[in-house]
Amino acid sequence: DVLLEQPEQLERTREIELNEVLGLGERIIITGGPGSGKTTVLQHIAWVLAAALHHDRPGLVQEKLGLTGLHPFPIYIPLSQYAAYLRKLPAGAPGRAQTLAYFITDYVARRQTQLNLPPEFFAHLLRQGKDVLLLLDGLDEVPTLAEREKVTQAIEGLVSGRKHLRVVVTSRPA
Repeated sequence: DVLLEQPEQLERTREIELNEVLGLGERIIITGGPGSGKTTVLQHIAWVLAAALHHDRPGLVQEKLGLTGLHPFPIYIPLSQYAAYLRKLPAGAPGRAQTLAYFITDYVARRQTQLNLPPEFFAHLLRQGKDVLLLLDGLDEVPTLAEREKVTQAIEGLVSGRKHLRVVVTSRPA
Protein backbone atom coordinates (compact mmCIF):
# COMPACT_ATOMS: atom_id res chain seq x y z
CA ASP A 1 0.00 0.00 0.00
CA VAL A 2 1.14 3.54 -0.63
CA LEU A 3 -0.24 6.52 1.26
CA LEU A 4 -0.08 9.80 -0.58
CA GLU A 5 -0.03 13.00 1.43
CA GLN A 6 -2.66 15.36 0.11
CA PRO A 7 -3.09 18.93 1.36
CA GLU A 8 -6.32 18.02 3.14
CA GLN A 9 -6.01 14.31 3.90
CA LEU A 10 -4.13 11.05 3.62
CA GLU A 11 -5.58 8.96 0.84
CA ARG A 12 -5.02 5.24 0.28
CA THR A 13 -4.16 4.82 -3.38
CA ARG A 14 -4.72 2.00 -5.80
CA GLU A 15 -2.11 -0.68 -6.36
CA ILE A 16 0.66 0.94 -8.37
CA GLU A 17 3.67 -0.06 -10.39
CA LEU A 18 7.16 0.51 -9.00
CA ASN A 19 7.93 3.08 -11.68
CA GLU A 20 4.96 5.17 -10.49
CA VAL A 21 5.83 5.45 -6.79
CA LEU A 22 7.91 8.64 -6.89
CA GLY A 23 5.44 10.34 -9.21
CA LEU A 24 2.82 10.27 -6.45
CA GLY A 25 4.22 13.24 -4.57
CA GLU A 26 6.98 14.66 -2.41
CA ARG A 27 5.99 12.78 0.78
CA ILE A 28 5.14 9.10 0.48
CA ILE A 29 4.50 6.39 3.06
CA ILE A 30 4.78 2.80 1.89
CA THR A 31 3.06 0.29 4.17
CA GLY A 32 2.94 -3.47 4.05
CA GLY A 33 3.26 -6.58 6.13
CA PRO A 34 6.50 -8.31 7.06
CA GLY A 35 8.40 -9.48 3.99
CA SER A 36 6.20 -7.55 1.56
CA GLY A 37 9.14 -5.73 -0.03
CA LYS A 38 9.10 -2.28 1.59
CA THR A 39 12.87 -2.19 2.12
CA THR A 40 13.44 -3.69 -1.32
CA VAL A 41 11.46 -0.83 -2.89
CA LEU A 42 13.70 1.75 -1.16
CA GLN A 43 16.85 -0.13 -2.15
CA HIS A 44 15.62 -0.34 -5.75
CA ILE A 45 14.99 3.40 -5.85
CA ALA A 46 18.47 4.12 -4.42
CA TRP A 47 20.11 1.66 -6.82
CA VAL A 48 18.42 3.12 -9.92
CA LEU A 49 19.39 6.68 -8.98
CA ALA A 50 22.99 5.67 -8.22
CA ALA A 51 23.32 3.49 -11.34
CA ALA A 52 21.96 6.23 -13.58
CA LEU A 53 24.52 8.67 -12.18
CA HIS A 54 27.41 6.22 -12.24
CA HIS A 55 26.75 5.05 -15.82
CA ASP A 56 25.56 8.47 -17.07
CA ARG A 57 22.18 7.02 -18.06
CA PRO A 58 19.54 9.57 -17.00
CA GLY A 59 16.94 7.71 -19.07
CA LEU A 60 17.18 4.83 -16.62
CA VAL A 61 15.58 6.99 -13.93
CA GLN A 62 12.62 7.84 -16.12
CA GLU A 63 12.24 4.23 -17.30
CA LYS A 64 12.52 2.55 -13.88
CA LEU A 65 11.22 5.28 -11.53
CA GLY A 66 9.12 7.52 -13.75
CA LEU A 67 11.08 10.64 -12.75
CA THR A 68 11.97 13.35 -15.23
CA GLY A 69 14.11 16.42 -14.81
CA LEU A 70 16.86 16.62 -12.21
CA HIS A 71 17.45 13.38 -10.36
CA PRO A 72 17.63 13.56 -6.58
CA PHE A 73 20.53 12.26 -4.54
CA PRO A 74 19.25 9.22 -2.60
CA ILE A 75 20.00 8.96 1.12
CA TYR A 76 18.93 5.67 2.74
CA ILE A 77 18.44 5.73 6.52
CA PRO A 78 17.24 2.85 8.71
CA LEU A 79 15.06 4.57 11.31
CA SER A 80 15.89 1.94 13.93
CA GLN A 81 19.49 3.23 13.78
CA TYR A 82 18.28 6.76 14.52
CA ALA A 83 16.24 5.50 17.49
CA ALA A 84 19.30 3.61 18.80
CA TYR A 85 21.39 6.77 18.34
CA LEU A 86 18.87 8.80 20.38
CA ARG A 87 18.91 6.18 23.15
CA LYS A 88 22.71 6.45 23.46
CA LEU A 89 22.83 10.27 23.55
CA PRO A 90 23.86 11.64 26.93
CA ALA A 91 21.16 13.48 28.87
CA GLY A 92 22.77 16.89 28.34
CA ALA A 93 23.31 16.52 24.59
CA PRO A 94 22.61 19.73 22.65
CA GLY A 95 19.24 19.89 20.91
CA ARG A 96 20.94 20.01 17.52
CA ALA A 97 22.56 16.61 18.16
CA GLN A 98 19.10 15.11 18.68
CA THR A 99 17.74 16.14 15.29
CA LEU A 100 17.24 13.74 12.41
CA ALA A 101 19.20 16.08 10.14
CA TYR A 102 22.23 15.88 12.43
CA PHE A 103 21.96 12.08 12.60
CA ILE A 104 21.63 11.74 8.81
CA THR A 105 24.66 13.95 8.23
CA ASP A 106 26.74 11.96 10.71
CA TYR A 107 25.42 8.54 9.61
CA VAL A 108 26.10 9.10 5.91
CA ALA A 109 29.40 10.94 6.41
CA ARG A 110 30.78 8.02 8.46
CA ARG A 111 29.85 5.59 5.67
CA GLN A 112 31.25 7.54 2.70
CA THR A 113 34.90 7.66 3.74
CA GLN A 114 36.07 6.57 0.27
CA LEU A 115 34.47 9.66 -1.34
CA ASN A 116 36.37 12.18 0.81
CA LEU A 117 33.39 14.55 0.95
CA PRO A 118 33.37 17.19 3.66
CA PRO A 119 30.86 16.42 6.46
CA GLU A 120 29.01 19.64 5.64
CA PHE A 121 28.21 18.26 2.17
CA PHE A 122 25.26 16.25 3.47
CA ALA A 123 24.11 18.97 5.87
CA HIS A 124 24.05 21.37 2.91
CA LEU A 125 22.02 18.91 0.81
CA LEU A 126 19.46 18.55 3.60
CA ARG A 127 19.20 22.30 4.13
CA GLN A 128 18.54 22.86 0.43
CA GLY A 129 16.25 19.86 0.20
CA LYS A 130 15.48 20.12 -3.49
CA ASP A 131 18.12 17.68 -4.74
CA VAL A 132 17.66 14.97 -2.11
CA LEU A 133 15.46 11.92 -1.76
CA LEU A 134 15.34 10.64 1.81
CA LEU A 135 14.56 6.95 1.99
CA LEU A 136 13.57 6.40 5.63
CA ASP A 137 13.15 2.72 6.30
CA GLY A 138 11.28 0.85 9.01
CA LEU A 139 9.35 3.26 11.21
CA ASP A 140 7.65 0.17 12.66
CA GLU A 141 11.07 -1.26 13.60
CA VAL A 142 11.61 1.50 16.15
CA PRO A 143 11.13 -0.55 19.34
CA THR A 144 8.68 1.42 21.50
CA LEU A 145 5.64 3.58 20.87
CA ALA A 146 7.30 6.52 22.64
CA GLU A 147 10.38 6.19 20.42
CA ARG A 148 8.24 5.88 17.27
CA GLU A 149 6.43 9.08 18.25
CA LYS A 150 9.76 10.84 18.79
CA VAL A 151 11.09 9.62 15.44
CA THR A 152 7.86 10.65 13.70
CA GLN A 153 8.15 14.13 15.23
CA ALA A 154 11.78 14.29 14.06
CA ILE A 155 10.71 13.43 10.51
CA GLU A 156 7.99 16.09 10.64
CA GLY A 157 10.50 18.60 12.00
CA LEU A 158 12.95 17.83 9.22
CA VAL A 159 10.45 18.23 6.38
CA SER A 160 8.69 21.26 7.87
CA GLY A 161 9.41 24.30 5.73
CA ARG A 162 11.22 22.22 3.11
CA LYS A 163 8.51 21.72 0.53
CA HIS A 164 10.96 20.40 -2.06
CA LEU A 165 12.53 17.76 0.18
CA ARG A 166 11.31 14.41 -1.11
CA VAL A 167 10.78 11.70 1.51
CA VAL A 168 9.68 8.08 1.30
CA VAL A 169 9.01 6.33 4.63
CA THR A 170 8.29 2.62 5.05
CA SER A 171 6.33 1.03 7.86
CA ARG A 172 4.09 -1.87 8.62
CA PRO A 173 0.42 -0.84 8.88
CA ALA A 174 -0.52 0.77 12.18
